[in-house]
Amino acid sequence: MLRQYLQTKNQYPDCIIFFRLGDFYEMFFEDAQIASKLLGITLTSRAKGKDAYPMCGVPFFSAGSYIAKLVEQGHKVAVCDQVEDASSSKGIVKREVTRVVSPGMITNPEDLDAKLPNFLAGLSVQDTEGSLSIGFAFLDVSTADFRATQITSQQMLMDEIARVRPKELLLPAQLVDSNLASELRKRQKGLYIRPVDDESPATLQPNEQFAWVTDLPQGNPSGGSPDLGLAYQAAATVYRYAYHFLPGSLSHIRRLVTYQVTDHMVIDDYSQINLELACTLMDAKRQGSLLDQMDRTQTPMGARTLTHWLLFPLISIDEIQKRLAAVESLFLQDILREDLAKHLGNIRDMERLVAKISLGQANPRDLGVLRDSLDLLPAWQDLILSNQNDALKRLLGDLDLLQDLYQELDDALVASPPPDLAEGGAIRTGYNPELDRLFALATKSRDLLANLEETERQKTGIGSLKVRYNRVFGYYLEVTKTHLKQVPSHYQRKQTTANAERYETQELKELEESILRAQDERVGLEREIINHLMERIRIEAERILKTAKQVAISDVIASLACLARDNHYNRPQVDDSEIITIEDGRHPVVEAALNDERFVPNDIQLDCNQEQLLLITGPNMAGKSTTIRQVALICIMAQMGSFVPAKAAHIGVVDRIFTRIGASDNLARGHSTFMIEMLETANILNNATRRSLLILDEVGRGTSTFDGLSIAWATAEYIHDRIMARTLFATHYHQLTDLVKTKERIANYTMSVKEWRNQIIFLRRLVKGACNRSYGIQVARLAGLPGEVIQRAKELLVIFEKEESKEMSSLMNKNTSQLLLFHPTQESPTERELKETDLDSITPLEALQLLHKLKNQL
Repeated sequence: MLRQYLQTKNQYPDCIIFFRLGDFYEMFFEDAQIASKLLGITLTSRAKGKDAYPMCGVPFFSAGSYIAKLVEQGHKVAVCDQVEDASSSKGIVKREVTRVVSPGMITNPEDLDAKLPNFLAGLSVQDTEGSLSIGFAFLDVSTADFRATQITSQQMLMDEIARVRPKELLLPAQLVDSNLASELRKRQKGLYIRPVDDESPATLQPNEQFAWVTDLPQGNPSGGSPDLGLAYQAAATVYRYAYHFLPGSLSHIRRLVTYQVTDHMVIDDYSQINLELACTLMDAKRQGSLLDQMDRTQTPMGARTLTHWLLFPLISIDEIQKRLAAVESLFLQDILREDLAKHLGNIRDMERLVAKISLGQANPRDLGVLRDSLDLLPAWQDLILSNQNDALKRLLGDLDLLQDLYQELDDALVASPPPDLAEGGAIRTGYNPELDRLFALATKSRDLLANLEETERQKTGIGSLKVRYNRVFGYYLEVTKTHLKQVPSHYQRKQTTANAERYETQELKELEESILRAQDERVGLEREIINHLMERIRIEAERILKTAKQVAISDVIASLACLARDNHYNRPQVDDSEIITIEDGRHPVVEAALNDERFVPNDIQLDCNQEQLLLITGPNMAGKSTTIRQVALICIMAQMGSFVPAKAAHIGVVDRIFTRIGASDNLARGHSTFMIEMLETANILNNATRRSLLILDEVGRGTSTFDGLSIAWATAEYIHDRIMARTLFATHYHQLTDLVKTKERIANYTMSVKEWRNQIIFLRRLVKGACNRSYGIQVARLAGLPGEVIQRAKELLVIFEKEESKEMSSLMNKNTSQLLLFHPTQESPTERELKETDLDSITPLEALQLLHKLKNQL
């Protein structure tokens, strides 16, 4: 046994081996030392004295929770099972690794978050003369969701990883010490990075192992589209890894979906965090996020699809309109929407059930759960078809109700199959005649023996003849000595007792053998039938997964319709214009968190050709951050196909959303507050396009006043002049409001505040105009600072404002050329023209015309 264990350990040296011994999984040597410490289980030893070695173990029926704990802490676990019956094997029982579990390779639904995918990702990187190309692929083995793309920058990779959120990343071994690997470790906390040998996909040929290759419309890794070569290589790496560590069938993985990053709105990782799309900023929890607020789904499949839609909003106007029309069709039909949601709630996770069956990890109960879900599909279809609007039908396409599979499962399985086949009992009576016979033998042996006893009594005329049993002789016929003369000649004597003789007959021997063998044969035959049914599921996996995806989409549409009806959301107008107009917009999460207080809605109008950059001023706590965030959230919701929290909204499609919000330190990444601000700002200025939406809050606040003001001013000018993107720019630098004098597409807005008896009341209403005060001292009073501190702050404010006014005047005269008529070091065109003009010789009319020209130049 130990030799067998060590051979397995040699094959999987980087894994903790769960070695099946009877009813336990045992671990030995260093595996036992690691596991006992991490799992809190007793470390004991095998053998004694100098031959002793450490071991520990866990019951096989509860191994899943122990494996999950080890995987959570970054370990891989190889599960080595007995693959033959111990009672029939000669010598040591044959054992094999049936699966390897790592963070991206968890397949048991009970060990996964039902609402989230569990992606294993891989990279393939090519850097040619400074031109970087990266293939990025990710696979959820538990749902067969397999996607790949090719991108051209490290920042873009970070953004994709942030929204895919893989649990494990396969990194080419030669990149382990690279800048890319270092940045991944800094920015993707909790991501387990596995070095892997980079194998060229050119050697991969379409075969049974890589059957998915032949299904790709774009080609295959060895001869695909030139611009997707690295994407295919990354996909091959991921598939190869999964195939190696999951020796069970991967037949459910039939399709690789390739995509371009530009197929969806790009939301970089900073923006996902700042906007709290899938988790909160403070504690990284789902509760309190936009996803949590929006989720009304009834199935795990629907919840995962909703997550994908939120993090990958659409760019295609036609696709957006299809989703919006489907949501509207259910939004307008309350009874249908409620009936559909109620019905969906009974459908189980078909995607993960299919994966579990395909991987050989399922039991009869899993087949029963799948059968029961398939049974609900006809009624689901009736609800879809009863929709008065065809929008949902068009979105889903043709429906396959899989009733042939349902019928086959229903014919075979009992109403409630057991979780295992140790005692049988999973197959219906009447399904298989031989199984019925074995069942009768196994469960009705007493009746069969009684019948034989009565038959022998009648044949022999011996009324006291009995069929008895003991452990030594098994079954026998007992005849008292007074009736020995009536014993037939074909009876074979087995034993003599004081008062009787014990016999056996050929018929009794055969019946005994049948009874003792029946239960084993029954269980074996049931296992054959169950394996056949599982093979049928494997063969039809693609059909089931397609229908499961349609169920998930209908669930998301019903969820979005329910959300819209409950919260008074409205359908947005989405087109290819360059405007964003929102009437009475609200922040969906903040509004939901308010109890007695009413949320104050706000209007926003952005236009690349008119009011392109809104400069928003106002005191802290007035609502600036909430207002600018809600614009981004409304755009994301509209482009994912959801109704939005607004009276009306007109959204010109946004290609990317960028945010610079907050000033929290990230010391874990080795960056200061100001460095984080500048990294985020640099990312925006280097990657935004005219089609982007920029949300900037307090740019430059992490450094000194004049440095910060200078950076904020220059940033606003660059966005206005070069990028020309729709922008919301919230700031405390009141000096920036002067930008409207020289920049025609910048407009000043402020959060209105009412002053009353030296107190302030936040009206939370965005109005046109500028705020020239920060109201910081009033906010400090509201926060409860002592009165003495407040009074002293007022006195100092007067002094500091006078000094700042002097310094600002000096700064502008010396350093801010764009605010001045003349540049201090270089002659401007205006200055040159004035010097060259002979004022004594021009007429009054020419002088007026010159003045008008100079004014226009300025």
